[in-house]
Formats: sequence, structure tokens, C-alpha cells
Amino acid sequence: MITIDTEGLDEVQSILRAMLERADNLSPVLKAIGETLTESTKERFVTSTAPDGSPWKPNAPATIAAWLAHHSAKGGWTAGEKKPLIGETRMLSMTITYQVPNPFTVMIGSPMDYAATQQMGRGRIPARRFLGVSADDAADIVDMMVQFLMEGK
Repeated sequence: MITIDTEGLDEVQSILRAMLERADNLSPVLKAIGETLTESTKERFVTSTAPDGSPWKPNAPATIAAWLAHHSAKGGWTAGEKKPLIGETRMLSMTITYQVPNPFTVMIGSPMDYAATQQMGRGRIPARRFLGVSADDAADIVDMMVQFLMEGK
């Protein structure tokens, strides 16, 4: 004879129902994920690294020379101070934002016209990936999703 202990089954079913209801609209957790990815993306401009941790290609000598010529009047600038993807206005790094267009999607990027060229590379411009999910980002996303589905937070 097989006996099935159903003690606690109602509680398990209740938890699973609540998780399924929360899964119908992931917008709250996607906003938290968007904020996390925005911050980690902005940090890549400080460290000059791609989401996989690899360093960005350095600036070409011509880029450094043009930058130095433009900034020579200000004095005190050195070639080592010109970091890849950091222009005078810093607009690319300052315009990283996210959107949650529906309950199941988060998008992150920059509205700058040249963002795709910098991300993917083109011609003599090497790809310098600044968008993407790092291993740390992935772990954070999993933690946020589990917490949201389990607790609604």
C-alpha cells in the first residue's frame, strides 16, 4: 500500500499560484534589472572593459594625436588621459538608459547615433562592447527574479 502525505500541499499550491500570478507581469523586476544594467554599463566606461571583462581596444594613435591637438590649449593633458569611448562631452556614457516596453522585456542602450558603431565596430573603428550582461550582472538578475517570483519584491 502506498500512502501519500498531503500535509503542506495546500501551502505549496498557494505559493506556486502566487508565483504564476507574479510571472504574468514582470515589469517591476524588469525595472530593477534595467537600473542594475544601466549602472553596470556606466561602470564599463570607467574600467574600459566589455561585459565579458576583456579590455577595450586602445585608441588609435591618430585619435590620440587629434585629441591632444584639440586639448593642447588647455594644457596639462597627456595621451594616457584619453580613454576609449570617452569624448569631451561624455554623452555616450551619460545617455545609457533602459526601457520596459512590455511586461516581459527590458531594453538598455543609448540614443546616440554612434552607439551602434562603437558597440559593433565599423571600418577602422574596433568594436568596444559596452552593452551586454556580465557574469555578475547575470547572477544579480537571477537573484532579483527569484526574489520577485518568491516574494513579489
